[in-house]
Amino acid sequence: MIAGVAAFPAMAISAWFTQWRVIREWRASILMISVLAILGALIVMSTGSRLYLDACAVLSVSGVAYACSSQSFRLGVISAVIMLVGLLCFAAKISPVTALQPADILHLALAAGWLGLSRRLVKD
Repeated sequence: MIAGVAAFPAMAISAWFTQWRVIREWRASILMISVLAILGALIVMSTGSRLYLDACAVLSVSGVAYACSSQSFRLGVISAVIMLVGLLCFAAKISPVTALQPADILHLALAAGWLGLSRRLVKD
């Protein structure tokens, strides 16, 4: 749950606002992740619905794809789309490979997406 309500929005914020202090300093980053996690967990637990969790994850990854496309980072766009497909397969309980569960597809897609997005961090 923390990944959906905190990590994905933090990833989207870092893709859009690359020069913010909260992106460049680890203490500010930890504070941002903590605040997002606490607020997100409270919203999900108080409503009893996964709608906020799912919306945060999908909208954040979509925002990363758009930010990467506006910055002409093709590998980032492809990586974010792979992550988005994994999230949608998991949400729809669909597995394009019969030997794998939808959660397996999600985790493989997220790993591939993180790998592609990390290429930018290594390059910078």
